[in-house]
Amino acid sequence: DLDIVLTRIGESPRLLRNDQATGHNWIQVQVVDDLGAPAIGAEVEIVSSAQRQHGRIEPTRSYLSQVEPVLSFGIGFAGKVDRANIKWANGTTLTINDPAINQRHLIAPD
Repeated sequence: DLDIVLTRIGESPRLLRNDQATGHNWIQVQVVDDLGAPAIGAEVEIVSSAQRQHGRIEPTRSYLSQVEPVLSFGIGFAGKVDRANIKWANGTTLTINDPAINQRHLIAPD
């Protein structure tokens, strides 16, 4: 589950914990460049028989925000993901068939 930390000027940070036991499945994808740094601009598509989801590696989502450079996809009660399609900002692509669920995948260019 994903947690959130909020900060405000002159106040202590606030941690919002997401503690759930839903039994839902998930997959995380961390895409890096050839130096091991986050591959900013890389796009990830997760495909299963029930759904298709997209994400893009970005360091921020809005003004004065910061996000982890890892994409998280909830897949509910689906027991598998058919494939993960990765496209780096330079146009290089990679397809991973049957990636394992309920874990983080570190993807680097070949």
